[in-house]
Amino acid sequence: MLDAKETWTQKERIEYFECIYNDYKQKVYNTARFLIKDSKLAEDIMQEVFIKIFINFDSLRSVDKLSSWIYRITYNHSMNYISRNKKIKMETGFEDQEFTLHSKIYVPEELVLEEEFAKEILGIVSLLPQKHYQTVILFYYLGMGISEIANTMKCLQGTVKSRLFYSRAFLKKELEDCRTQIGE
Repeated sequence: MLDAKETWTQKERIEYFECIYNDYKQKVYNTARFLIKDSKLAEDIMQEVFIKIFINFDSLRSVDKLSSWIYRITYNHSMNYISRNKKIKMETGFEDQEFTLHSKIYVPEELVLEEEFAKEILGIVSLLPQKHYQTVILFYYLGMGISEIANTMKCLQGTVKSRLFYSRAFLKKELEDCRTQIGE
């Protein structure tokens, strides 16, 4: 379908773009939100990403690479914003983030505890070095695979695996330290 895009009418191109927008708008927003840690800026980046997608649509070679292409654009826009604005808050920035809790029926107290625990985990994740933080967000929160993360971040798959290993060890240590402090 994408191979014949040179023959698409403007209307067909716009309709296809609308499908892409509807399928990816929440994913692009979430990616930018986790990387930038600001919901308003994430909306701006999402708009910029979709403008760039529309303008550069002809550079996409294969529908199979659409998802990676979109994530790469989102990641690059977010990183460009961070590099231009070094004053990004290093707080967690997740106060208004909604957490989806799966496959369990919760009583209200359990739900509050689960949400607090999820916020605490995100707070600890935000302490990671920037590249490790980004890798964890892409892998665990956005569900990207190792090769897709490597492609998006322009690094080797081994680097992604190493960052995930380091991050898991860091999180484990921090959680153990939290338990020790609570137990005291």
